Amino acid sequence: MNRIGRSVLFGLFAAFFFWISGCGVGGVTTQQSPTATAAEKYAVCVASPWLATMCSFLGGVYIDTLPLRIVNASGDIVANPQVDPGTVRCDLALALDREELKGLEKSLGAGKPGRTEVLFEEMPYMKGKEGVAYYFDPASMPFVGQRLLGALASSIPDRYSYFQRRLAEFQSRILGTVNVGRRLIGAVPLFDVTCYYRYWLQAAAERYSGPPWKLVEAWGRGEQQVYLDKALETCRKKEWIVLYSVATPAPLRERLQTLPYAMELPPPRIENDEGLFLFFYDIYLSIWNFRKHGDATLLELPTIEEEP
Repeated sequence: MNRIGRSVLFGLFAAFFFWISGCGVGGVTTQQSPTATAAEKYAVCVASPWLATMCSFLGGVYIDTLPLRIVNASGDIVANPQVDPGTVRCDLALALDREELKGLEKSLGAGKPGRTEVLFEEMPYMKGKEGVAYYFDPASMPFVGQRLLGALASSIPDRYSYFQRRLAEFQSRILGTVNVGRRLIGAVPLFDVTCYYRYWLQAAAERYSGPPWKLVEAWGRGEQQVYLDKALETCRKKEWIVLYSVATPAPLRERLQTLPYAMELPPPRIENDEGLFLFFYDIYLSIWNFRKHGDATLLELPTIEEEP
């Protein structure tokens, strides 16, 4: 099933789930979206691809988000080849914290921004590979979204109510997708060494286990193998699914690729703000299909009555 087909099916499935569960959209009234020309849009330059995706969603039709870094197919964060930082228009430079802002301003060079906004003074735990997990944390995302709302409203105060509605929709769709995930994988036992998705998986899975990342890195170096052997043997006997990703150390990943009860989750590559929720849903759906069919690529859509 292609991406468009999954998007349509996800929309139907999620809408029906909201209706029967009563979770709805948190009282947000759907209205016809306003439009804005390219000249009217506020150009926002963002260093983090994850922050850029959230900014794009909250800003909607009034914001033109320019991510200076993107995620490639290997899951690595690299410079965006479609953006020339030195010549791009930048009304607002938006950064997670002051350290990230310094790098952003350096990248812009002569193209100095009209304004700068930082969401936090210092946020070290949201940096590096482990930090990516917080951008996929249903508890952290609304918190970051609140700071984004303040930054955008400070720059465009007359659009505050619009940004506020977009944030409410963002929070509602996170909750709705997690609720769908609980229906799909709530009872599926998971052993997670992906690094990226631990909080997103924990939000939906009742039976979840994830070793400390330092231990996973040790396994990648060939250390502490007795604990790895015991963990994998327990997963085999108790029929737990072992999850890994491109962030998993290569030697460990190569070993897991040989196991029939292990599956690889895709790198966190988000193409646009609307693709964010489809990507989140696909994580849950691929695990459901792997559990049911032993193949995560089938992407069969479950019925609403069907238990995982």
